[in-house]
Amino acid sequence: MPPRPDDPALLRSLRRWTRDVWAYDVRPEEAERIRRAGSAETYGEIQIAAAARLLAYLRPKRRDVLYDLGSGRGRFALHAALGTAVGRVVGVELARSRHSMAVALREAARTEGWRRAARLELRCADLLRVGLGDATIVYCCNTAFPDAALERLVRKVLRCRSGTRFVSTAVLDAPRRLVLEDVLRLDMTWRRRSKTYVYRVT
Repeated sequence: MPPRPDDPALLRSLRRWTRDVWAYDVRPEEAERIRRAGSAETYGEIQIAAAARLLAYLRPKRRDVLYDLGSGRGRFALHAALGTAVGRVVGVELARSRHSMAVALREAARTEGWRRAARLELRCADLLRVGLGDATIVYCCNTAFPDAALERLVRKVLRCRSGTRFVSTAVLDAPRRLVLEDVLRLDMTWRRRSKTYVYRVT
């Protein structure tokens, strides 16, 4: 049976694995590292049921490579790896503590026999510096990003191959080559039915 992002057993497991994992605070040195990178230390993420909706909408296929930029504790990235047919998921997180949480989350899934967890690659890196040459879907929870970081992110996404979809929680002042395809209303930790923008590189 093909994987489903709304599979009840998967949703229960994701909730259980992350129930006591607190990612909202980082150590002062990590916060400073994030600020020096030009990003934002503010943390928020998509709710589990909303993530299932988004992944069902995106319908990643075996040929797809999904990047989660600013993947935090790794819940959305792991959800994509376990609940869709995606070929590979890459989670990129600059804060070492959050990256370690994501590694532990992936290991919990592996320990319980979720073999598709092997599709998740986790990198402790600056999302504004990581290469996206193989990406076909890019997701970024970027609501709190400063304008300069958003501009750099748009330039990076525009270097992706034509047809790449970019899901952004912030509306972008984008050039014509980045076409707005849809606006979804999804529950986030900071707001219910928050606007989420689906762009495509042309």
